[in-house]
Amino acid sequence: MNGALAEIRRFADALANGVIALDAAGRVVLWNHWLVNVTGIRPEAAFGQPLAGLFPEVAGSRLIEAVNFAIERQMPSLLSPALHGTLLALYRNDPDRRQGTRMRHMIHVVPLVSLSGAACMLQITDMTATITREQRLRTQAEELRLSNLELAQSQQRLASVLSAAPFAILIVGCTGRIELCNASAELALGYTADELCGQSVDCLVPHGRRAAHALHLAHYLQAPEARSMGGGRRISALRKDGSEFIAEIGLTPMLVEGEQKILVTVVDITERARNADELERYRYGLEQMVDERTLEAEEARRIAEQASEAKSRLLANVSHELKTPLHAVVSFAHLGEERCQGETAIPPRIAQYFSRISESAARLEELIHSLLDLSALDAGAAIFVRADTALTPLLASVLAGLGEEAGRKQLAFDTSAFPADIHAYCDAERIGEAMRRILENALQFSPPGACITISGQYLAAGKEIEIAIADEGVGIPEAELESVFEAFVQSSRTRTSAGGKGLGLAICRHIVDSHGGRIQAASRDGGGTEIRFTLPLSAASTPAG
Repeated sequence: MNGALAEIRRFADALANGVIALDAAGRVVLWNHWLVNVTGIRPEAAFGQPLAGLFPEVAGSRLIEAVNFAIERQMPSLLSPALHGTLLALYRNDPDRRQGTRMRHMIHVVPLVSLSGAACMLQITDMTATITREQRLRTQAEELRLSNLELAQSQQRLASVLSAAPFAILIVGCTGRIELCNASAELALGYTADELCGQSVDCLVPHGRRAAHALHLAHYLQAPEARSMGGGRRISALRKDGSEFIAEIGLTPMLVEGEQKILVTVVDITERARNADELERYRYGLEQMVDERTLEAEEARRIAEQASEAKSRLLANVSHELKTPLHAVVSFAHLGEERCQGETAIPPRIAQYFSRISESAARLEELIHSLLDLSALDAGAAIFVRADTALTPLLASVLAGLGEEAGRKQLAFDTSAFPADIHAYCDAERIGEAMRRILENALQFSPPGACITISGQYLAAGKEIEIAIADEGVGIPEAELESVFEAFVQSSRTRTSAGGKGLGLAICRHIVDSHGGRIQAASRDGGGTEIRFTLPLSAASTPAG
């Protein structure tokens, strides 16, 4: 190696870059200390070797083209990692020389003219840190771009929300000055946006309340929270023209670029308040009216109770007063019948008269007993003795008492749907009376040859039984199904001389009600009436299934 090249080598070994000098044949004539560190190849091993011998991957690469171009045409070249990638297998922090971090480097290829023995020089600059830094800067720049884009989109969304809101929205700073408002605020308050922005929010507060408002604002800024102003009190707001309106004002703290702001919503509720006042007046008037009607109803109830009590007393007194003369009528009628049987001189029609008197007296006596019974039930004076009662034998006893009349009218009883073991907790005598009265009605209004069905069942609730008595008679009009249970009321279809006096079903209702049950009537498809009533279930009854 000549002296000039040796001097360049000493200079190159001091550099923090790689330096390779090649002769005209492309063989290494200079290999500095930096290259020894990153490749592990000593200078004596590198000297005389072509680049492809030291770095096989560069054969036919852009680097070899640049070296030939510099030697042949004396033109420099710059090979950057951005355009040409990593051209040499150089590694950093690599004890084993190919296990470390692959460098990304830039290579300057410079032709040498005046240096004997060297035709070109390669200067290798490590760009790994620079490229990493540039990549980090580009990433940060992209993140900043995206952040700015997101901020712009957020501002655009906020602007869209503000402009679309149907009520006034203001952004107020911590100094109490308005910084932003929407179009609805301009319409509601009578200001333009330029007039509002920069003003103190006090411009919206009626003059007499501004001092108090300043204290409230200072207190709120010490501990801002989302809430409504007023605490139940009505708040007035001031327009530009000096007119006031009732407002619903909401306060929401928010941070904008690290600064405390307050989002203020202002809704004109004047019409709502007016409607509320009107509604309150109506409510007060309605309460007074209800109180008056309640007093009237109480008075009417008291009068009705007095009338009912007087009616009950009248029925009881009249019934008792009728029993003595009625007893005399019955006695004399029986006496007349007996005399007529022993005296042949008395005409037969006289005996018929006495018989009719006896029959009429019997019906009148039954009516008096019913009146007395109804009077006692209506006054709550009737005594009920409840016990566990087997209903099947009770029903059989009732049917036996009605058998003669049923046979005379050629009517049949069907009890196949009445469970044999059904029990109820009831007064046997009273429930037997209710059954008898319902069955008497069925017998009275059923045509000859008809069938009367008596059924019983357990209800789904498991605490009641239901008994139903259905006939094939004239039926009850739909509009009268409830009224037939009132005293002295008969169905329009049975309101004839052959009908009763409208007391039977009324007595039945009292009896069933006294047991805590329910009774109702229904029309049957194809004609006839069905009377259903419930009774409390006895502990001895066990529902099937």
